[in-house]
Amino acid sequence: MAQGDRDALRTVYDLTRAKLYGIALGVLKDREAAEDVLQSV
Repeated sequence: MAQGDRDALRTVYDLTRAKLYGIALGVLKDREAAEDVLQSV
């Protein structure tokens, strides 16, 4: 993956991680599991 692509992906992740965590937490009902999901993406 090119550096520009990594930077763009990092920006998207930084802008959406709180929302993604909220969705994962709502589905999984487990904070640790929700954190694991975000770390594996």
